[in-house]
Amino acid sequence: MAANELFGVLSEQELDQLLAHAHILAYPAGALIFEKHDPGHSLMVVLRGLVKISNFSLEGREAVHALMNPGEVFGEMALLDGKNRSATATALAATELLVLLRRDFVPFLEQNPRVAVRLIEVLCARLRQTTATVEDGAFLGMAPRIARALLRLAKQYSRTEGGAVHIDLKLSQRELGGLVGLARENVNRQLRAWHHEGLIRTDHGHIIIDDMEGLESIAEEL
Repeated sequence: MAANELFGVLSEQELDQLLAHAHILAYPAGALIFEKHDPGHSLMVVLRGLVKISNFSLEGREAVHALMNPGEVFGEMALLDGKNRSATATALAATELLVLLRRDFVPFLEQNPRVAVRLIEVLCARLRQTTATVEDGAFLGMAPRIARALLRLAKQYSRTEGGAVHIDLKLSQRELGGLVGLARENVNRQLRAWHHEGLIRTDHGHIIIDDMEGLESIAEEL
């Protein structure tokens, strides 16, 4: 918790005060944490695992807004304004969450303005990322959008082995399409083309980048 993006500014005593009101929940991979329109009465911190934040259209298409890693918080919007959840949260791996209820956390914020400022910074960072994603969807073609998504995933989840960059995160092509606002069929077609060109390959659902410079060049196309 001391290294958390939100609570890293707190002293040990302040952390103890906050944790006295918290509880931990565990979810298996694939479990639903909450759905859009559920009551937003808690904020959650990822202790272990990975959480997908997404929405679905009436036709069932998924838009993936964010992937929450250990140390990151989610559910803060509904917690702050007291309204219902604006998205659905799903555990992509076995996940443990620290849960803080609104009735405990809002008074804590009032007594600890440093945390309130950090929360504003977290919200601003997410708004900037949302703006960048919307701009990519409006101004970029399919190939650079997918290339930028793969590079962002590689920055967070990669390891280098034998000169290739392995993305250690298993996302379906539907979920990857949800990250960039494209249909699964379009993602599949582009990945197959890049595989043929020697830029990437796949291994049991994981993407391996063999030509990082080539992918970076595609990502810069307008």
